[in-house]
Amino acid sequence: MRWNEWHHLYLGLGIAIAGCFLKNLIIIGIGLGIALDDWIQHYFKIEGKTPLHIVYVWIYKKSGLIRKINKWFDDIFKHKGLPK
Repeated sequence: MRWNEWHHLYLGLGIAIAGCFLKNLIIIGIGLGIALDDWIQHYFKIEGKTPLHIVYVWIYKKSGLIRKINKWFDDIFKHKGLPK
């Protein structure tokens, strides 16, 4: 995992931090779950097999908005990969 690529680890940590500011344990839990999924995926070198990744790819294929957001993050982090 390279730091300059968009990973849902960053998204999860951001959500968890927002949950801390909002003092909302559900939001914190969701954020930590998302971050943990990315960590597991990279630590165990799982390619596209985590449940969260499978759900994301399904949503990605159906939603033009999600594809635009994904492209925006890829452009920010200079990584042009798309979910498989």
